[in-house]
Amino acid sequence: MRLEGTCRCQRDYAGAIEWATVSLGGQEKVLVDTDLRPGDIAWHPSGNLLAFTADPEWRDELKYGNNQLFTVSADGKVTRLANDGYVYSDVDFSPDGKYLSFARTFGTEMIVKQKLTHGGSRDLFIRSVDGGEPVNLTTTWDLEPSDARWSPDARFVYFNAEIGGENHLFRVSVPDAIRAAGAPGLNVVQVTKGARRLGNVTIDKAFKTIAYTVGLHEAPPDVYSANIDGTNERRLSDVHSRITSEIVFSKADRLQWPSKDGTPIEGWLMFPYGYDAAKGPYPLIVTSHGGPHSATGYSFDFKKQFFAANGYFVFDTNFRSSTGYGDAFKWATWGAWGNKDGEDVVSGIDYVLKRYPIDPKRVGHTGHSYGGFMTNWLITQYPDRFAAAITGAGITNWTSDYGNADIYRTKETEFFGTPWDTAARDVMIKQSPLTHAGNVKTPTLFVHGEVDQRVPYEEGEQMYFALKRRGIPARMIQYAGQPHGIAGHWNNVHRMLNELAWWDKYLKGSATTRSTSQP
Repeated sequence: MRLEGTCRCQRDYAGAIEWATVSLGGQEKVLVDTDLRPGDIAWHPSGNLLAFTADPEWRDELKYGNNQLFTVSADGKVTRLANDGYVYSDVDFSPDGKYLSFARTFGTEMIVKQKLTHGGSRDLFIRSVDGGEPVNLTTTWDLEPSDARWSPDARFVYFNAEIGGENHLFRVSVPDAIRAAGAPGLNVVQVTKGARRLGNVTIDKAFKTIAYTVGLHEAPPDVYSANIDGTNERRLSDVHSRITSEIVFSKADRLQWPSKDGTPIEGWLMFPYGYDAAKGPYPLIVTSHGGPHSATGYSFDFKKQFFAANGYFVFDTNFRSSTGYGDAFKWATWGAWGNKDGEDVVSGIDYVLKRYPIDPKRVGHTGHSYGGFMTNWLITQYPDRFAAAITGAGITNWTSDYGNADIYRTKETEFFGTPWDTAARDVMIKQSPLTHAGNVKTPTLFVHGEVDQRVPYEEGEQMYFALKRRGIPARMIQYAGQPHGIAGHWNNVHRMLNELAWWDKYLKGSATTRSTSQP
């Protein structure tokens, strides 16, 4: 049966979701009425088949989410295409109706059950609608595809991906990938290029033009377009012209250096406003991103520009566990958060100190979320390196965080278990900044949302108390009613002004002031 002129609707009954097709002007017909909660819906071009993902065990509170792959025919026949522990997403049919495409990665439940010491790749697959084994389009391609789209002739699949600190559009030839058998990832081609991050990538219906925003350090994003092959780029908007004509934003140099064990690391050093080497040495603020499985790169960040405008170098690093550098790099910190990634940050500081007019006695570190943990960790492991620190929503104690945070999977995976597992507990204690708080010499400002559930407020409070108890200059700013991501324009203005005051006090003051003054 072909469903002419139909739409699909979703109905929620006490948490269970059923999907129906509705003939315009006709009678609704339920297709999936089991307790599946379908999502990621895709129509087959014939109108006779739908593909979707769903987790059949979503009601089991002891299990992690595990979306599997399904199809349902127009007459309501549901077929499960996967039941293997992987997690499925990004579902679509090829325009010619021959293939179903989807993304697949390791499920958390799989990692925990198999006691793996690493996560898995995110790969892009196709499988024949008529059946057969799936073909991995990105087997040997060591990055993470997202937001896949078929070309109208069904010859190519286009997708976005991070590549280092950049984000670009890629494509893979489906016929070539099928023929390549063992190494289809070799057929992945980067479409767009350049030192930038593309955002909100869209493709026109004719598949001849792409549009996107361009992320840069030194300017807010604007809209651009280009041909489908990435050529003939045109800037379409200049919505920030009034700001950029009145305010000078600082540039940032891309840097690469070897970490302690030789691993190449990428980062960016933003210059202070009015930079003049002869006026140095300057103070340095080092920032670490959240995640940890995310990345910094080419994007406009007002806070970093604010600090640079006030006379600071600002240094970003994509330490190990960052995305955009391959699976081995992403999972390199498994079981020891803070160790290798901490070495990456410190080696970067050493690198810039040798090459730029920066005062080694006036270096500070900051970050939010995982960057907050990194701040807490680094001031315990490298107590003589930092003259000041600002911790935003940073974990202090992994064992208390396990039972209070809204995610416990990071401990059960990357820390190998629960606090009642001896080996896992030993790792949590060893990697907790609170365990090493006796080493801290650094004046530290703590910034935390009152109702943060991702990193509960008590995590900041524990480290704050430890420093106060030892007589180390410390201050806590609690934002009432705020969750993990502190929001509100005035909250952020207040935060930036207080953070700048902290930097100015301890990075621009005298050495005596830094070591003896109280907040």
